[in-house]
Amino acid sequence: MNLAAEPNLDGKYAPANSAPSVDAALIDYSRKLAEYTHARRQYDAESTAYWMSIAEKRRLRNSKRRTNQEIVLDDYVLTQPPSIAARRSR
Repeated sequence: MNLAAEPNLDGKYAPANSAPSVDAALIDYSRKLAEYTHARRQYDAESTAYWMSIAEKRRLRNSKRRTNQEIVLDDYVLTQPPSIAARRSR
């Protein structure tokens, strides 16, 4: 059955041949997806570097404990992990 009009999300009817709006929506979605992917890759790079530094400091502290060396403040990472919310505000 081919209807001349189809309901929109708000319940109103629009012409069945509203393909340009679908194309525009796909273009907008693709643009937003590309922006998200770029931001996520940047965040992942920062986050990975942070957590690698945490792991390295932990290995050093464990090594110091095994050899009964003093553990000092510099043996810890004193910053907070990167935040996605902080990236949005930049």
